[in-house]
Amino acid sequence: LDTDAMIVDYDIDVADLMPSDKALMAQRVWQWDVSHTWDINAGITLWNLDHPSTQTIFQQWKEYSSTELTHVLVNNDDQYFLQTTLLDMGESERKLAVSSSRREFYYSKATIIKHFKRETRSWQSTGLDD
Repeated sequence: LDTDAMIVDYDIDVADLMPSDKALMAQRVWQWDVSHTWDINAGITLWNLDHPSTQTIFQQWKEYSSTELTHVLVNNDDQYFLQTTLLDMGESERKLAVSSSRREFYYSKATIIKHFKRETRSWQSTGLDD
């Protein structure tokens, strides 16, 4: 979880949200995307460490991110590189490895993990800066 994400329903075991046959589950950016979309918000990502694709996905993400460390550090954007990794997988491989959700993870409207979307690098628009 990013630092601007928070578990809000402690009656649910977050691990139960993760499909056992997928390498990762994340917040789906667009409501109508397929569940195995590459277009995810990495701020809320659950990883299945026992899935055979997890290590491969992680290593590719790490390699892409490492080649552009300035981009990652200055723009605080490793998400682009995870999305690129998932896009590179191709649809058939992604179907076997990726799951996404909106209802449980959808920003401030989420039911289980809220992600406080900020328009700027400020907390002011979230109402949490008091």
